[in-house]
Amino acid sequence: MQRHRIDVPKRPAVVSPSLAILAVALVVLLLAFPSTFGVASSPGRTASPVPDQSSIVASGLSSWNPNVTCSADLVTVAQILGPAYPAQALAGSRYQVNATDGGVPSKRALHPPCTITNLAGTVVSSFVQVNAVYLYDYLFASGDCSKGFKAENGGGPYPNGQTFCDNTGNIHAMGTTNGYIHIEFDQDWLAKGYCGGTVPSCNNVTIAKEVSAGTISLDLQGFVFWDENHWELHPLSAWRLTPAPPPPDFAVSSNPGSLSIVVGSSGTSTITLTSLNGFSGNVGLTASVACSGTCLFPPTATLNPTAVTLAADGSGTSTLTVSTAILTTPGGYTVTVTATSGSITHATAISVPVRLPP
Repeated sequence: MQRHRIDVPKRPAVVSPSLAILAVALVVLLLAFPSTFGVASSPGRTASPVPDQSSIVASGLSSWNPNVTCSADLVTVAQILGPAYPAQALAGSRYQVNATDGGVPSKRALHPPCTITNLAGTVVSSFVQVNAVYLYDYLFASGDCSKGFKAENGGGPYPNGQTFCDNTGNIHAMGTTNGYIHIEFDQDWLAKGYCGGTVPSCNNVTIAKEVSAGTISLDLQGFVFWDENHWELHPLSAWRLTPAPPPPDFAVSSNPGSLSIVVGSSGTSTITLTSLNGFSGNVGLTASVACSGTCLFPPTATLNPTAVTLAADGSGTSTLTVSTAILTTPGGYTVTVTATSGSITHATAISVPVRLPP
């Protein structure tokens, strides 16, 4: 038996005004505060967790290469690698920009962008400075060579028909043997003269002398780039030997720095010794008295103790006592306290006017 379907016209849905207002308000909230409601902030992109990078110093460090106008963040090898450290992974790094890319868009650009917007929607510096690393291998002829500039750099042959190759190496943080970052002097940068044997800040020749097993410390600047399966500083823009730390030292001061004493009485000043740059050791103290005029009977100066032992980055004190007798000559005196440890000597002066009683 043949059946016939009868289509019944549908009645349009009726939405009450109050429900419509509520729906509009919800849409506005979702658009204004997407992260609060778990909505991705960019079309077609789902935000993924990015590790805490609060320790990264966005200090605006100056570029050492005059061809780079960006300011650098101070970072470590571990901070570039992100949560995968010491392994290599794109996901989770603060420099990840999408599912396949990280860092600057092009490693060949002569003028890469100073900042990028990462997967979390945060603007970060793509130009970084990494201190206290060592170069454990280096190649002049990497096999990646060219005779002309890339399209993003205007194209055209290199000067004088020359061929330039990327010069490459790998770095570890001092004191480690894993968690590497690849570095490259880019061929276009070399051809343009931004790096090379005549560029002091970006010399690709002399750096070869600094290859070590962790005994030579370097500081580097460059642009972060994800190259298929590892992180790079490419282009590398500058390098230097890590500046030698200042030598251990100490400072000496007096409080108060002036003592007004009546003949027949005494006064005291606290002498403070402060360790600098990790200094530790025994510091001997001596005091001498000088006058500005005729001094038949000067005051006496004593120290207690006459030696102070300082711990690294610590401090210690001694008490200076300046005493006068009935016969002490009134006038202006200076007591100099000298602190000595080995070849290090520092002094502090205390003004001591001596007057007759009223």
